[in-house]
Amino acid sequence: MGPANKGFTLLEMIVSLWVFSTVMLISTSAFLSLISVERRAAALVNIQDNLRFALEVMAKEIRTGTNYSSLSPFTSFSFTNAKGENVTYQLDTVNNLIEKSTGGGAFLPLTSSQIAVNHLRFDVTTTGQPWVTITMKATAQLQTTILEFNLQTTVSQRKIAAP
Repeated sequence: MGPANKGFTLLEMIVSLWVFSTVMLISTSAFLSLISVERRAAALVNIQDNLRFALEVMAKEIRTGTNYSSLSPFTSFSFTNAKGENVTYQLDTVNNLIEKSTGGGAFLPLTSSQIAVNHLRFDVTTTGQPWVTITMKATAQLQTTILEFNLQTTVSQRKIAAP
């Protein structure tokens, strides 16, 4: 065997191609799995942000409002905001959205259509310092998984009631 016989045999080439292909297949599979997990996490964050935004918008406006009123079954809540406008928040049971109306105008959605708000309740206490407890239950479908969210907050009126 002299210097002219240097190189790889056909069997060595086939084995090396098989090892390379296997490593690439595993790497690609792991990469695609990571992309799927990242997309799912981003969608989950968007859903949570939308629900928290709706809750925060309601809480901020209620905090500075007056003349609280909620009628049974407590899925609708009306009050006068800091600008003196009548504001109503309600659950649209047809589209499963939270809606807002200002000054008696049309109701506009406050939550995304990707989220189904199944329960919205306003518990109002007007004795002493007025406060409102908002309870919200929502579901969202993320690929093949249905996610459930339960949120609750209590908002007290900023304006101190006279004794």
